[in-house]
Amino acid sequence: MSRKNPLPTVVRADPTASVQQTIDSPFFGLLGEIVPMHDFELSVVIPIHNEAPLLRRAVTDLLAQLQPLGYSTELILVENGSTDGTAAVGRQLAREASAVRVIEQPEPNYGHALRAGMAAARGRVIVNFDLDYWDVPFLLDGYALVQHRFDIVIGSKNLRLSSDRRSLVRRLVSRVFSFVLRLVFGLRVSDTHGIKVWRHTATLDQLLQAVCFDHHLFDTELIIRGQRAGLRIVELPVEVSETRRPPWGILRRIPRAVIDIVRLRLLLWRRSDTGDVARD
Repeated sequence: MSRKNPLPTVVRADPTASVQQTIDSPFFGLLGEIVPMHDFELSVVIPIHNEAPLLRRAVTDLLAQLQPLGYSTELILVENGSTDGTAAVGRQLAREASAVRVIEQPEPNYGHALRAGMAAARGRVIVNFDLDYWDVPFLLDGYALVQHRFDIVIGSKNLRLSSDRRSLVRRLVSRVFSFVLRLVFGLRVSDTHGIKVWRHTATLDQLLQAVCFDHHLFDTELIIRGQRAGLRIVELPVEVSETRRPPWGILRRIPRAVIDIVRLRLLLWRRSDTGDVARD
């Protein structure tokens, strides 16, 4: 049986309205935030880079699992700097399936791609997946959680109940990275990379614009800023394994990650007096 989740009609708030008019509006959220206009119940965002051999099969399999859920859904593929025909395959998939939308960017940059996809999303809920790592049961759990209680749901590889079958080196790097983020930023979650579900609010849109770093530090900075803005974040255990060799050597990324973490700490220190984005 298909699962249906009808949504109330939502309108974009009038920026010229007075504060009291806005609060009195039926479209002012239960927790006080102005709700952006949404055309879909769910937006799935996947950055893709040199994925031509895998793209068609992965998208077909994902759409087949999403369709029975009954959500109105858009699948946003953000191609960034591919050289193997990925963009052409994506465009063909978009012609064949109305749910698929392709955004093309000239340079390979995971952070820019993820930001572009989330900024373009028209769903009430956003989930970010990787092409070779998506989890529909996690999506269902996360979707339910952001409907009533939380703003961000993280699929954490580092939770005690998670099953992480990646190489020892990658598991060790993840644990050390998590420890550093807790120590340097006071982060209260154990993982910032991987799959996540986001409640799509005006605050999230503002945070997307505020993030300064890209590549593989983008979602880390977004989570840090989300915590500082008072967003409610929860983690769920996940199962993860290596299905193929990572496109970027994990050890080669460490020096840049260390430098970027120091730069991010200095940036947030300098801006702490002016205030981060506050929850609407």
